[in-house]
Amino acid sequence: MQLNRPFHTHVCFIAIRRIRPPRIPLRKKYEPQELNRLAWSIRRHGILQPLLVRPYGSKEYELISGEKRLRSAALCGQKRVPCLVLHCSDQEAAILSLTTDAESAPPPFLDELKAIRCMIEQLHLSVSEIAFQTGRHPSDIFDRLQILELSREELDLLDRYRLKEGHALELLRIKDKTLRQIVLGEIIEERMNVARTGEYIDAVLSEKNRQRRLLQTNRFIIKNVRIFENTIDNAVSTMQSAGIRAVSHRNETDTYTEYTVRIPKQNAPSARSAG
Repeated sequence: MQLNRPFHTHVCFIAIRRIRPPRIPLRKKYEPQELNRLAWSIRRHGILQPLLVRPYGSKEYELISGEKRLRSAALCGQKRVPCLVLHCSDQEAAILSLTTDAESAPPPFLDELKAIRCMIEQLHLSVSEIAFQTGRHPSDIFDRLQILELSREELDLLDRYRLKEGHALELLRIKDKTLRQIVLGEIIEERMNVARTGEYIDAVLSEKNRQRRLLQTNRFIIKNVRIFENTIDNAVSTMQSAGIRAVSHRNETDTYTEYTVRIPKQNAPSARSAG
């Protein structure tokens, strides 16, 4: 897919009722005050930048870019809006929506990532294609898409409290889901910025690693104690095989394990009589 080819285009005024929403919306919602401010501007100055649409059927059009302008125009009573009509494929329309809307009014990062995921799943675009057409590195897009692997509850909290993409990327460092939810609650409660969030997660992970190392050390000690116990048992068995009547007794208490090994002494030589 190449977007550097020339598109067949023309500009015209189209009735708002004939414009369908985009197949893959880049933005899920708009704040009422945003729409009202733009509606006031449109009422006074009109729409200065045409919307991007493409033909849909014989009498309708599908919106590619400019949903905020479309909503605000309808809000202030406009019946028609200026549009640049493009003749392009589903994939090209999705890429154009991602690039043009992101330039004029960047969407919330979660909306953008969900739109990119839809492009991959529904339009069968690869991460490499999206990266090339939007001027990004594939690893950047792949890393950002990992945010959508967070639980629905975590994504809802990120959206509700308007946390930044940096907060989400920092949270991904915590693999334990329960711990991650606790940390997210602390981030929201303390209103941490991204930098403070990174420092806080550094401390959390450092403490978790310290506890893991302590647990591993304890397991190592327990394992070695069992080796010592086996060594005693093997030594006693070896003596018994050699004809030595050695016996061992193990006594277990709440605080320690006691081993007693009894080895009979050989008969002492007869004492020589004094001359």
